Amino acid sequence: MAVTGHRKLPDPAATARDAEKALDLILASLPPAAMPGLRIIVLTALAEGADRIVADRVLARPRSRIEAILPLPETEYCADFTATSRADFARLLGLADKVTEMPPAASREDAYDAAGRYLTDRADVIIAVWNGRRGAGKGGTADVVRYARQARRPMIWIPTDGRDLVAENLEGLASYGSG
Repeated sequence: MAVTGHRKLPDPAATARDAEKALDLILASLPPAAMPGLRIIVLTALAEGADRIVADRVLARPRSRIEAILPLPETEYCADFTATSRADFARLLGLADKVTEMPPAASREDAYDAAGRYLTDRADVIIAVWNGRRGAGKGGTADVVRYARQARRPMIWIPTDGRDLVAENLEGLASYGSG
């Protein structure tokens, strides 16, 4: 699975609770034959906010791991974080089984866009923590959601305003593990 979402959230604790619900819904959508030995892998850029909340919730589950997808070189990427969040980034990055640094891009926005597409293309399901509005710039959560919808990827949308989760295309998980 992949996660995309906003860095600044109105209620991080509610997002964590909703992430648990989303994980339960995803697992309930899988066929029973897929469950034995299932490993949950979250593809994430480990940005502040939603990425880290979902990554922590996934890691609390058995047989789970992180694959970090960095849109920029690590030191340059860390410049996007507040000083207090760099330690949390380092903690989660240290727990990642795999770290992929995206190739150089023409701009920061292009780098974020490429990372979002890469995550989406590799994921069986997306968790999007999103306010439902158009993005302020290229490569943000709205762009990842639009790309995932165009690709008809199974997705759980966690609205940031407290509304109920929205499941999209989860029927696509019904054949998971059958081939």
